[in-house]
Amino acid sequence: MNEIDGFFVIFWVVFGFIMLMTIAVSILTVIGQWKVFEKAGKPGWAALIPIYNYIIMMEIAELPTWYIVLYFIPFANIYVQVITYLEIVKRFGEGPGFAIGMLFFPYIFWLILGGKSYQYQKVSFKYCPQCGAKLDGNVNFCSK
Repeated sequence: MNEIDGFFVIFWVVFGFIMLMTIAVSILTVIGQWKVFEKAGKPGWAALIPIYNYIIMMEIAELPTWYIVLYFIPFANIYVQVITYLEIVKRFGEGPGFAIGMLFFPYIFWLILGGKSYQYQKVSFKYCPQCGAKLDGNVNFCSK
């Protein structure tokens, strides 16, 4: 075996390990999302469908579903992901630290949120159909 063959063997071993870890992390994240979706009264299988799972997250977070468009805009996608996670964990009685954990370690924190001790509590807000601003209390019109 020469140097080039040894390099390719090492490359494929490292590549295979990275792929297995990626698949494991993805499976754990989907399992956690499935449980959270079911707790929120949404279909668990939605965690398997790309883009649709983000729509379901928007519904759980009670955010306007048009925010899904922001996921396709660089840097806006980071903002909307943070807002979505903050709103989701708020409905399960957790704070901003938990949302940060979901951003960096989703495979762990989705599973924790899907655990038995957390209950989903719907908090209904109204949003302005024109600008998307959250309306406070029983206000029917946007101040903007």
